[in-house]
Amino acid sequence: MTNEKDLLFRSWSSVAIPALLLLATILAFEFTEWDIAIQDRFYSLEQGWLIHFDNHDTYKGLALFYYTLPKFLLGIFGGCLLLLTLFPQKLRTKASRAQLVFVIVCLVAIPCTVSFLKSHTNMPYPCKIERYGGKAPHRKLHQAIAAYFDKSLKLYKGWPGGHASGGFALMGLAFAPKSRRRRKIGFAIATVAGFFMGLGHTLDGCHFFSHNLVSWTIAWLIAALLYQLWIYAERKRPRLA
Repeated sequence: MTNEKDLLFRSWSSVAIPALLLLATILAFEFTEWDIAIQDRFYSLEQGWLIHFDNHDTYKGLALFYYTLPKFLLGIFGGCLLLLTLFPQKLRTKASRAQLVFVIVCLVAIPCTVSFLKSHTNMPYPCKIERYGGKAPHRKLHQAIAAYFDKSLKLYKGWPGGHASGGFALMGLAFAPKSRRRRKIGFAIATVAGFFMGLGHTLDGCHFFSHNLVSWTIAWLIAALLYQLWIYAERKRPRLA
């Protein structure tokens, strides 16, 4: 993986940009009611949420398309990458083993990081808050973090968007390719996949829109940091004479 100049994917600005976007996203939704304004558009007292997924029967209707298929495709993709790392270079076309391993590491690290954050903030899902027929209060992020340490409260794991992180885990495709064009395509694939997987959870009341937006910036930031660490390790690796 070369380190030619590319502000989005090949320099330390590729770390700064998502970090600033993450901070801006958190602050913007922390001090506004944008999440509520967006979520109100997908809920009505008469019909409830715009989309209803049957979480207990993933082999019918939208649930099959939305829950099962993306997870299956991601699993197949990750498995194929893992198998390709075992093949000789000539059977892997232009992809090096390092590039494949990098994408695999991102596939694991991004959802794991999001899952860790979800487990350490007590953020109720939209469908659980009082405004939408639930019993929990609506919490901002700082309130959700404080509520996590109050063991008398029921624990919710609504922040950030976990389902979306599965699609955003493809963000390694934005850093691994040597071609700038392929990096842009990889970034687009990861972005579209993540928001596709997260949008349904906004429409069915399981996540505020900002939760998926935060997952996107986290995924970008993690992939950028891993890439910089990878380059640093390659530079420090001793070369044979």
